[in-house]
Amino acid sequence: MAYSRHIVPYQSAWPERFAELAGYLGRFLPEGSRVHHIGSTSIPGMPAKDIVDVHVEHQSGGLESVTAALEQAGYRHHGDQGIPGREVFKPEAAAAVAALPRHHLYASEAGAEELRRHLAFRDYLRAHPDRADWLAEQKLRADGASGSKDEYIERKADAYATIAREARGVEKPR
Repeated sequence: MAYSRHIVPYQSAWPERFAELAGYLGRFLPEGSRVHHIGSTSIPGMPAKDIVDVHVEHQSGGLESVTAALEQAGYRHHGDQGIPGREVFKPEAAAAVAALPRHHLYASEAGAEELRRHLAFRDYLRAHPDRADWLAEQKLRADGASGSKDEYIERKADAYATIAREARGVEKPR
C-alpha cells in the first residue's frame, strides 16, 4: 500500500533521534526525571508521522521545576491542551532546539493516567508484533483513504481504541 503525506515507513533512525533528544533534555531536567520515547516512532516497524514523540516523567509536584528546566532548554509551556495530566511544551526560537530532530514534547507526573496510557500502548505493541502489524495495516488504510490530517486521525481512531483496550487488558486481541 502506498504512503501519503501523513505517514512514512518506519525509519531505523527514530530510536537514534530519540536518544539525541533524551540526551539534550537530560542536561536540563531535574534529578529523578525520566524521558520516554512514545508514539508510533517508538514501535519497531510501525509507519508513522516523521515526528518523534517524547514524554518526560517527573516526580510529584515537580511540574514547576520541569517547566523551568524546559524553558531553560528552549521550550515554552503550552498547558495541557485539553488533556488533564499531560503538559505540552513547544520549541521556541533557541538555536539548540531548532537543531534537534523534529519532535513533540509532553510532561506528566509519575503515575499520571495519560503517561500510563502512552507507556502501556507502546509496551503492548512492542510485546505483540502481530498486533503492531495489524495497527500498521489499519494506519495505512486510513492514510490512503484520507484527504486531510484530521480525516486520517478520525479514520484510525477505532483501531487505536482497540489496541488501547487490549493494552489495558479490557479486550482480548482479535
